[in-house]
Amino acid sequence: MRTPLPLFLFTALNALPLMLPSVAQADAIEIFNGINNNCVVLDTDEAACWGNGPGQSSAYVPTIYPTLSPAESFAFDSNYGCYVDTNGAVGCWGSNYTGQLGTGTTQASILPTTPIGMDSGVIKVAWRGSGACALKVNGDLYCWGANNRGQVGDGTTTTRLSPVWVMSNVIDISTKGGFSCAINTTGNVYCWGVNHYGIDGTAPTSPNYFTSPQLVTGISGATSISVSNDFACALKPDGKVYCWGNNTTYYHLGHPIDNDPLTRYLPAPVHIANDPAVDLTGVVQMDTGIHHSCAILTDGSAQCWGKGTQGQLGDGYLVSNPQHAVSVVGLNEALTQLSAGDTGTCAITESGGVKCWGAGSGGQLGNDSLDDQATPVDAMLYCAEIPGSCP
Repeated sequence: MRTPLPLFLFTALNALPLMLPSVAQADAIEIFNGINNNCVVLDTDEAACWGNGPGQSSAYVPTIYPTLSPAESFAFDSNYGCYVDTNGAVGCWGSNYTGQLGTGTTQASILPTTPIGMDSGVIKVAWRGSGACALKVNGDLYCWGANNRGQVGDGTTTTRLSPVWVMSNVIDISTKGGFSCAINTTGNVYCWGVNHYGIDGTAPTSPNYFTSPQLVTGISGATSISVSNDFACALKPDGKVYCWGNNTTYYHLGHPIDNDPLTRYLPAPVHIANDPAVDLTGVVQMDTGIHHSCAILTDGSAQCWGKGTQGQLGDGYLVSNPQHAVSVVGLNEALTQLSAGDTGTCAITESGGVKCWGAGSGGQLGNDSLDDQATPVDAMLYCAEIPGSCP
C-alpha cells in the first residue's frame, strides 16, 4: 500500500493521519471543483480528492479521505470547506475568521464540524470564500459568515456566526466571491450581495450591494444557477444558458464583443463559435469557474467559453479568449457532469471515469503532472479505487 499523501484542502489538516481503506474499484458519481483542487463522490459514498491550495501539500492523484466520507456533495476553496454527508448533515472545517464554519464562534477547526441547525435535511451546500449557504430538502435556504455588504442576504450587514434563514421555496443556490443567486420553485432568479456589475439585471446604484434577495429582471423559468465573482449564468428548459454581468477582457458571457456591451445587465443566451449569431442549445448541465464556464450537451459533448489562457476551455489551445462558446476536443466518451474551477474543469464520463483540462500547476488535473493541458486528460481515479496501484 502506498503512503497516503496529506490532506490538501487545508494546511492545518496536513498533520492529520489518514489511512487508505481497501476499497473495490468504484465509479465517480458527483464532482466538485475548488480553486486548485477537486473532489469526487464515488458510488461507494467515499470521497476521493486531489490538487492543492496555497501553501499546502499536494495530492497529485486522487486519494480517498475517510474523514470526508460518506459524502453526497462538497463546497470548498483553499482556506475552508464544507460537505454534506449521506444523512443530510453538513460538516465544515478550516478558517473561521468571519464565522464561515457556522458554529457560533470564530474558532477554526481542523476537523469537520456541524454548523448550528445543519445536522439533517441539507441537500446542497455552497461557499463564497468568507461564508456559506445550505439548501434544505424543504426548500428553505440558510446562509452565514461575512455580511458587511449584504452577502448573507438576511436584510442586514451584521456578520452571522451561525446560519440564518434567507428565503424559502428554493430549488438551487450558487454563491461565490461577494454575491449569491438562488432559483425558486417558479423559476425566478434572485440575487443579493455585491452589485458591481448589475447582478439583479439593472445598472448598479449606490450603495452597490443588496442585503436581501432581489428579483433578476429579464429571466424566468430557470432550472439551475451558477455564479462567479462578477457574473452569473442560468440554465433554462429550452437548453440555453443565459448569462449577465461583467463581460470585459475574458468575454465571460459568451457574447461577441462587437455586438454586446462590456457589462450586460440583462441575461442573454450564450452564442456558439461556428456561427456567433446562433445561440448555444441542447445544454443539460453547466457550471461557472472564475473567468470561464463550461456546459454539457444532450449528446455528452461539452462547450466552454471565457478565459482560456491555461487550457481551461479544452479547445486545444493554451492561449485562447474566444468571444463565444467553443467545443471541447479530444473526448472519447460522453460526459455526464462537470465542475469548473478557478483555472480548470473536470468532468465525469458515462463509464464513471474523470476527465480534466486546464491548469495543472497544483496537481488539480489528477494525472500526476503539473503541466497545463488544453485537451482532456484522465484523472488517475484508480489510484484511489485500488490501493497500491500507483507508485
